[in-house]
Amino acid sequence: SAESDEDLLVETPEGDAADPLAEAFFGRLMDGPMRLASGTGPDAPERIGDWEVHEPIGRGGVSLVYNAVRQTPYGPERAAVKLGKRPGAEVVALFEREATMLRRLPPMLVVRLLDQGLYTDGRPYLAMETAVGQRSTDHARRLSPWERLLLAWRLCRAVAVLHDEGSVHADLKPEHLLVR
Repeated sequence: SAESDEDLLVETPEGDAADPLAEAFFGRLMDGPMRLASGTGPDAPERIGDWEVHEPIGRGGVSLVYNAVRQTPYGPERAAVKLGKRPGAEVVALFEREATMLRRLPPMLVVRLLDQGLYTDGRPYLAMETAVGQRSTDHARRLSPWERLLLAWRLCRAVAVLHDEGSVHADLKPEHLLVR
C-alpha cells in the first residue's frame, strides 16, 4: 500500500488526475510478481537438442525457460526453450498437450512451436518463438481508464478463444500477456 493518498495519483496521458482508488486497484491487478529462474548453476544445460542455451528467463511449477539459439542455413534462430524440471511420463504428457495446443491455436494468440523433444536425461522440452511485444502492464499504464477497460475486454476475448478450443491457461498473469 502507498504511504499516502498522494502516492496513488497518476497522471493520465491527457494530464487529468486519475482516480486514486482506481489506480491503486489497477496497480494491484496488473503487477504480479515476476519470478526469474535462478537456474544458472552447475546443473544448467549448455545445449538442449539443437539449441545452445543462454541465460534463464523464467521458472514455473514444472519447468525452467531459457533463451536459446540454433544455427540454421538461413542464420541463427532464437527461441525460448522450456525444459521440464524432472523426467517422467506425467511431465512428458503435459508438454505434449501444450505442444498440441500451440499447434492448434491461432498464431495471434500464442507463440509458434519451433521444436520439441527429450533432453539427454529424459526431461521434455519445447522450443517456442521468442515472444515479441510489450507486457500488458507496461502498455496499459499509458492508456486512459477507458482504453484500459477495452484492453482488458480484448484480453478476456483472447482467453475465451483458448477456452472455446478446450484449453485452459494454468498460469495466466499479467507478465504472460503481451500486446503486439
